Amino acid sequence: MPNNPLSKIAAPYVEMLKQLLPEKSIVLIQDQEGSILNGKTNTKLSKNDFLQSNSDYKLYQSTPILGENDETIGYITLISPTDIDEKQNLLLELASGSIGREYISNTISQLNHKLYATLESIPVGVFVVDDKMHVTMTNAAIQKLLGIKEELMIGKHVDFFLNTNGFFDKLFKNKTNIYDKDMVFRTLKGKITCGVSTTLIEGTDFDFQGMIIKLKSTKYMYRFLDTTKDTTADYRFENIIGESKEIKKAIRISKIAAESDSSILLIGDTGTGKELFAQAIHNHSRRKDKPFIAVNCGAFPRGLIESELFGYEGGAFTGAKKEGQLGKFELAEGGTLFLDEIAEMPVDLQVSLLRVLQNKEIVRIGSNRIVKVDVRIIAATNKDVEAAIMNNTFRSDLYYRLNVFSINIPPLCKRKEDILLLADFFIEKYAYYLDKKIKVLDDEVKTIFINYKWPGNVRELENTIERAMYLSKNDKISVDDLPEYMINAYNKMSDAVYPAVNHISESSISNISGLDKLADAEKRIIIDTLKECQGNITKAAQSIGISRRALYRRLEKYNIYSEIYKNS
Repeated sequence: MPNNPLSKIAAPYVEMLKQLLPEKSIVLIQDQEGSILNGKTNTKLSKNDFLQSNSDYKLYQSTPILGENDETIGYITLISPTDIDEKQNLLLELASGSIGREYISNTISQLNHKLYATLESIPVGVFVVDDKMHVTMTNAAIQKLLGIKEELMIGKHVDFFLNTNGFFDKLFKNKTNIYDKDMVFRTLKGKITCGVSTTLIEGTDFDFQGMIIKLKSTKYMYRFLDTTKDTTADYRFENIIGESKEIKKAIRISKIAAESDSSILLIGDTGTGKELFAQAIHNHSRRKDKPFIAVNCGAFPRGLIESELFGYEGGAFTGAKKEGQLGKFELAEGGTLFLDEIAEMPVDLQVSLLRVLQNKEIVRIGSNRIVKVDVRIIAATNKDVEAAIMNNTFRSDLYYRLNVFSINIPPLCKRKEDILLLADFFIEKYAYYLDKKIKVLDDEVKTIFINYKWPGNVRELENTIERAMYLSKNDKISVDDLPEYMINAYNKMSDAVYPAVNHISESSISNISGLDKLADAEKRIIIDTLKECQGNITKAAQSIGISRRALYRRLEKYNIYSEIYKNS
């Protein structure tokens, strides 16, 4: 039985026993049927040495080797020329137990390898969970779907990633399976819609040990664009985070615009999420099942942008592909073409674009053949288009053709109530990615974030959070984790006025007799606040409405020593 794994596992234990047992002892490993798999002796023996009737060998009752569920998988047998004492008996039992445990471990390892191979061959996302709904195994598809590595998922409750409020716990408790049930999950990357199936894992005594959860994604719907995709739109309006009046207005107009086939012009600063809105509009329109093609008009040189948009025939110019190439208009047939940075498009090419908008037809470079196209145009810019028209860098007729629906995407500084909502989302996102325990901003950082101008908008906020998550050594993001330019910008702003005075009513200042300067009033207010807060800098800063650093600068400026007010 050379292929029996028991033989290989037992070999080193047989070798060890050979060194410990009396001379001329023989150790045999047998399978369940009693067939000999291998054996060892510590001396050379002929066949007759233990077969002759006058042999001095005494056969010891074989010790069973137990596998999973105490099932006998074989025997370890000692043939000895002497009486077998208690020590030798103990050695056999120890060897038998060790061989059995290693056999079980080896069997489980092989099963795991087979299971991993099976899971990896499945094109849908899979969780394997135990009876507590803690993840024990995943496959590459679920890791890609959620954007989380397996090592960060193992041991955590499945709700940690899918946020189902105990849905799978209830299924397991009721011993119920589901098949291809449509469900929406809130994940780190936003909402995903999946067809969900489950299979209970049977254990012993008619009990269940866990569950296999399969997620078949119908569409990824990520909240923020991490990578550029040329042919798909992954975002929907529900992926846009914000409760401000400005962002809600932009969403409301966008939804109305999505229901038509008219052109749309998105206007907003860099980093405000113009492509996010473009994708959401596409997915809210009748064209949602057709391609979404994005082109950055400012990323191509003059000659290349024309061939990218309209395509070309083979050999149309030096370096052209022999077989030619379809342009973005043809690739977007039936769907949406998103033209980002439209104001960067050369003026002569704007004429060609205007013709497409008017006639719904294109002509490839190097061809005279007219190709009809059915494409909805969404354009975007961060420039003042009316100023560009005055400077003759943008055609007014193209502007009016694009500007059927003009939607302003507000900068982050105009939607302050959304800043902390977005910050919380990015903290949650990168806490998982980086396996950090950080969950919140400290109060001073919140103050800085609310007052900072955010010239890079949402993109800058995300980058700031990601950087801080790497740097932070605590359970919250502090001022020390922020970039220096941001702290300096806040300090300059707070130094421009007397913030302590600004947070006190005029009547309070008028009640301070003999003080005719704002600086004197501010100094008195700081001292009074320190007394009330018993020298606690954090509480005093919060009470006045400035950051701790700003308060420290004023203490230094006015030669105020907070220590003397402690326990006052």
